[in-house]
Formats: sequence, structure tokens, C-alpha cells
Amino acid sequence: MIKKLIKNKELFGKTVLITGTTSGIGLACVRHLARLGCSVISCSRNTELATEQLTTLKEKYNFNFYVYGIDLQDTTSVKELGKKLRKDFPGGIDFIIHNAGIFARPKQITSYGYEKHFFTNCIAPIFLTKQLEPALKENSRVVFVSSISAKSAKIDFKNIDFNSKNNNIKIYANSKAWLSNYINHYNSLNQNLKTQYVLVHPGVCASSLMSSKNGRFSKVVSGIINVGMKVLFHSSSKASLCEVAGLVLHTEPNKWIGPRLFGVWGKPKLQKLSFKNANSQIQEKCYKTLENIINNL
Repeated sequence: MIKKLIKNKELFGKTVLITGTTSGIGLACVRHLARLGCSVISCSRNTELATEQLTTLKEKYNFNFYVYGIDLQDTTSVKELGKKLRKDFPGGIDFIIHNAGIFARPKQITSYGYEKHFFTNCIAPIFLTKQLEPALKENSRVVFVSSISAKSAKIDFKNIDFNSKNNNIKIYANSKAWLSNYINHYNSLNQNLKTQYVLVHPGVCASSLMSSKNGRFSKVVSGIINVGMKVLFHSSSKASLCEVAGLVLHTEPNKWIGPRLFGVWGKPKLQKLSFKNANSQIQEKCYKTLENIINNL
């Protein structure tokens, strides 16, 4: 896929903003974007590490990059980033990839009153998109990263962020299910707007989400999990192709881009999206609920 895009120069010279670039799928995605000749805007908490990594990649691929700090759990930080980018890129930004996310962290309520997974994985990328909309070019695309685990999540409007649950895997899946329902309803309403929202999922791979640094697993357990996943599932490099594909593949409402083989392995493919108990009425209610939350932040 990357070789074909390089040959056709389909993304050459495009400006792509991506969050969470210092490890795993995000770093692998930046490497693909560099090979494609994109200008990359890296938005990460650790700007020093991001700058070091992109400088190393530039020596090999000679692409333009810019690094900005952001804390997705702080709306002031997100708003300030939006102002900076609108000023620094008057010509506009072509694409956004919302790669950053957290998985199976210890349960924590943010200062905004919502569980950390729900805020970081669902509310934050939508809120950031709204801050950046004035900086987006015509026919731009915004790629939102969901998870295959979201397909089995059951929406509970009395407990929207699952803060009363003790299962962090279910809390994570719920955050991605809400995000997916929001995007699907947005696309059903806004097919003719200048910005297209694209939903992707990377399948299953060993990545930094499984790291002991995230607080759920010990170093030994994390190491065992990652070794097993590297044997059974595809790499971060291959998983990140779904995010790149979100920039170029034609999409439709109620479809998402993911690995073609059982939604776990293989090249990116546009697939029908069907969630447990997620009909159009539930999608609309998720959309309205999130819009109300975000408008009051």
C-alpha cells in the first residue's frame, strides 16, 4: 500500500497532524507519513522525545515536521494548541489523525467529572477537532481511531463513562463505542460538509498500550503479553496502515477501515460497521449527549 502511494504521490506534500507519536502505532504511522513525503505536525505530551524521534526520521526521509505539546486531558491545553495551529498554518491543514489514546489504565475521574478513558479516548479527540476546524482545508479528513473491542460494548446512558465499573477493559471498550457512535451519526448528518470524519481500527497488535508503564500490568506480565502478541498478531507498522488508509480510502456511513482478515490481521479494508445494540437511535443519542458535554467544557 505504501509503495503504491509513494509511486502515485497521492499524499506527497500534504500536511498531516497526528497525536500520540512517541511510541507504538503512532510512531509507526509517522514513519509511513515521512516515507510518503508528508509534512507532519506531531502533537504529544513528550515534545523532547517527539523532536528527537522525528529528527532521526528526517535524516532518512527528509520531510518537514513540527512538534507541539498537548495534554488531551486539559481543555485549556487543547484550546491553546488550536490557536497556535490556526496562526502557524494559515494555508491550512489537510488531515488529522487522532491516534493518541489510553488502554486499561487504573480507573481515575478527571477534573471534568468523567472517567479518564472516556475523556481521553472519546471526548478529547472530538473537542480537539472542533478547535482545529478553522485550520482545516476544503475536503480535509479527520481520522478517528476506534477499537474492535467496541463492537461488543453495550451503551448505558445512565452510566455513560462506565465509572461505576471495575473492569478496565470494558471501560476502554465503552469509550471507543461512544466515539464510534458519534462519528457514525455525524457522517449520516453531514455527508456534504467540507470535512469528512473517518473511523478506523488497527486490529490487534503489540503496542505501548500494553506497557507496564500504563499501570495495569507488571513488567514481567507486560513482557509476556507483548511477546505472545508479537507472535500471534501483526506489528505496529502494519496496524498503522489502517490510519494511513483513512486518509485515502473512500468511506461511507456505518463503515470503518480495519484489517481485512477477521478484523485482526491483513491489509486495510473498508468494512461494514455493526455494534451490539447500536442502532441509529442509539447513535443519535450518543451524538447529542457528547455534543452537549463538549459544548459545556
